Amino acid sequence: LDALADQLVTATGVAHMCGFNLPGALEHVNLSNFSKFKDGKPIFDANGKIAKNLATYFKPDLTKYLQK
Repeated sequence: LDALADQLVTATGVAHMCGFNLPGALEHVNLSNFSKFKDGKPIFDANGKIAKNLATYFKPDLTKYLQK
């Protein structure tokens, strides 16, 4: 867990140095991922991968998070 937390701290620092809004981007990506769900639950395809709920899914657009 310590190593995973260190990776997040490092990634956040690098993103900050590059002028990226990483917390905002992560929130947007999470919203996109959860938009695949139906009634709050994931839908799985035949291979066990979470499928996109075509009625609600949206692809994340991270361009506004490139600059603070």
